[in-house]
Amino acid sequence: MTLGAMIQAVWNVLGPLAGVVLGAFLTWHWQRKQWFLDNKKAEYRGLLAALGAYEWSLARYASVRVASGGPNRVSDGWDERCLEAENSLRNAMATAIFFRNALESSGISNDVKIFMERANEIMKPSAKIEPSSVTGIFTDIKKLRDRIVSIADSQLGTK
Repeated sequence: MTLGAMIQAVWNVLGPLAGVVLGAFLTWHWQRKQWFLDNKKAEYRGLLAALGAYEWSLARYASVRVASGGPNRVSDGWDERCLEAENSLRNAMATAIFFRNALESSGISNDVKIFMERANEIMKPSAKIEPSSVTGIFTDIKKLRDRIVSIADSQLGTK
């Protein structure tokens, strides 16, 4: 038997095995990458949902305050609902595993904290709600949401 024939015989046995091992490795690698992307997407979705719930609760709270005639006349627990929505947003930021570094390096984490402090100051039960300050809050929320979506797009490869 010649050397070429021996190499061919060995390759006939080991070639398919090498293909199976390589295929298994590539499949594992792609599934792991997809798992990370799926979880990252779920975290971004949770953060955006919490931001949307916070925005909605602020809008409802402001409209109830204006309709009720001013400060200290809010009923039906809207201040508690705003606080719950704020806590949900804080939790979504604090429990992020897959995109925490991106939010911190982009400054969004800090901007959200500053925004919530500003919104709390404007929405205090004793404060008079001015339409311009409420408009400013919702403009800031839109800017935050757009920045978060932009970071999500770049990290998830959707743009």
